[in-house]
Amino acid sequence: MPLRPVAGTWRVTATYVGTVVGAGFASGQEILRFFGAYGLRGLWGILLAAGLLSWFGIGIMAMGREARARSHREVLVPTLGPLAGLADGILTALVLAGFGVMVAAGGAIAAGHWHLPYGVGAGAMAGLTALTVLAGLEGVTAANGAVVPLLILAVAGVTGLTLLREGFPSFPGGAPGAPAPRPAGAAPHWLLAALLYAGYNLLLALPVLAPLGAEAGDPQALVAGGLLGGAALGLLAAGLHLALAAAPAAALGEVPTLTLARTLPAPAPALYTLVLWAEVYTTAVACAFGAVRRLGQGRNRAGAILLAAALALLLSRAGFSRLVARLYPAIGYGGLVLLARIAYLRLRRRG
Repeated sequence: MPLRPVAGTWRVTATYVGTVVGAGFASGQEILRFFGAYGLRGLWGILLAAGLLSWFGIGIMAMGREARARSHREVLVPTLGPLAGLADGILTALVLAGFGVMVAAGGAIAAGHWHLPYGVGAGAMAGLTALTVLAGLEGVTAANGAVVPLLILAVAGVTGLTLLREGFPSFPGGAPGAPAPRPAGAAPHWLLAALLYAGYNLLLALPVLAPLGAEAGDPQALVAGGLLGGAALGLLAAGLHLALAAAPAAALGEVPTLTLARTLPAPAPALYTLVLWAEVYTTAVACAFGAVRRLGQGRNRAGAILLAAALALLLSRAGFSRLVARLYPAIGYGGLVLLARIAYLRLRRRG
């Protein structure tokens, strides 16, 4: 049976951006750790990461299209061979963990900014995500199509107004001026940090990108969507990097971008909090979708969704910051192994 077209260029772009942009990105913590810690060189890291996200994103979607993938497994088997079974289990566990991280973020936002019980925010995130995943890939693409434009407007507005007020930042080795204090970096060198950033984001996006490639109606939409998605992520990251460098005091907050928004007139802080929660939701949907595609087939899908939501709620009890600090670097190194293999296969095929 031919696959029903569900994704044009915009849906591919929005789904890619919405899958990658979660609590870490939209809060500014990822940008600080992976790029802000390296000052001016962080911009080179962003450029490299955006290029990798585009190239590998297109490659993963193309492989998913060729394999008519229903889950990430159909891409892992030809990529990793005998190790595919082990990688499949690890990746399924990782996306489940990612779901837990996003549920924890939903609880943290509700508790820290809306003065609601942590469990209410976490439960709402898990429940809304489960309902969206019930609609399948169309539910995932529809959610991202609705939320991503709001993200772009919110990040562009906050960063643009911050730079207008503060001016462009001074970096060591760049324009003259006092260097801003730097947070701890994700790696000893900006190049490795950029590679890790691309690695863990692509690994967690794989369960959505593979079936998205299979169900897209137009192959050209995959290429255009991958290019636009990588470019959009790069521009958003660069804007946040410059804004946080221009207002270094914001880096001291738990949610740096929200700290920036709070310096703007009302209702900017309230609106950005809503956008942040919505972006956490789109990444939660992507992670839950990937897990459910592997945990449940056919009649078991509803049960798999309930199981994934229950496990995510249980994991979220560990807390958002602790989960991010321990999971993301490990996921990044694992992602680099997969990306190296995908690059080898793509280049060998062209040769």
